[in-house]
Amino acid sequence: KRLLVVESEFANILHQSKRDGNTLSAALRDAWDGTSIRPAVKTCRVWASDPHIGIIGDVTPSELRELMHARELTNGFANRFIFFWAEGDKVNPFPKPTHASVIEGFANRIADVLLFAGADRHVDSDTQRMEFSSEAASTYAKLYRGELRDRSAGEHVTALLDRRAPVLMRLAMIFALTDKTLTIEVQHINAALAWVRYWSDSVKFIFQSALDEVAVAEVDATAKELLRFLKLNSKASRTEIYKVCFQSHVSKDRIDRAIDELLTATPPLIEVESVKGEGRPAKFYKPCAEKAEKADYEHSCGLQPGFGVPWNMRNKAYSANCAEQQNTPQTRMDTDSALITLNSDGDSADVVEGSI
Repeated sequence: KRLLVVESEFANILHQSKRDGNTLSAALRDAWDGTSIRPAVKTCRVWASDPHIGIIGDVTPSELRELMHARELTNGFANRFIFFWAEGDKVNPFPKPTHASVIEGFANRIADVLLFAGADRHVDSDTQRMEFSSEAASTYAKLYRGELRDRSAGEHVTALLDRRAPVLMRLAMIFALTDKTLTIEVQHINAALAWVRYWSDSVKFIFQSALDEVAVAEVDATAKELLRFLKLNSKASRTEIYKVCFQSHVSKDRIDRAIDELLTATPPLIEVESVKGEGRPAKFYKPCAEKAEKADYEHSCGLQPGFGVPWNMRNKAYSANCAEQQNTPQTRMDTDSALITLNSDGDSADVVEGSI
């Protein structure tokens, strides 16, 4: 019922899920959703009710891109995992071992948190109920309507990040529990948001090719220019947008994609107005009257100081809001030689906490 899998070759899971008739992908998706795993077999029926399964896997970027086909991107398998770009930023031929007293002290703190969370009563349901503070609820609501539903990075990247909202909530719950409180505060939301943002940046860096990045940037620039034009002119028809706003120098396909981006934004930035006339109604695009505020981008990158260890996770690259400390590779060759660490876990893990 409770299992933590450490798979140093995550490619094995991807290979297994590609085999005809293999149910591993479906079982992992059910486990993330919290549904009981019941294989449809006639004999030797064995199942797990209310399972808690965590997976920590390592894979190189080239393997991940090669084995992660469109099916995994669209059926919800991939977006149940949190992908993190991981790399070593220190070269030390003779690292010193961590003193036993440090490890013991950290283990005692973890044990205290587990007891507070009711880990000794795991057979019972809902032993601890958690809630948002009013400020945290407001912050999460703004994020849910804004950044967590952003679709501007393209279809494939958006599909991989489709579960940002539940992941952020689960991370915030874990961070609150590590502070031994059942109330999720703003600092827990901000700490979780730092991890979600690094996850988003990692997915974009791994899966977006140079051509994809250029195309996304072009559409984003076109959408911003179109929005400025509509705010100045109140509304405009499709023809006016093409001829007046862009002087007939931007392709109709890019304009269509920009319009779609503005219409499907959360909340929508523009809306369509139909004006009846002779023949078919004329369509005009105009900016929406109100736009929901986005959450403040300034955030801390860790838990409260009292938890014990520095919140840099031993690698500066994991600090999502400390750009000056990151050591991000600049070439695709560097990308293919590094490791991607991913996790779909319900408890604390070495690289990231998630939930399955």
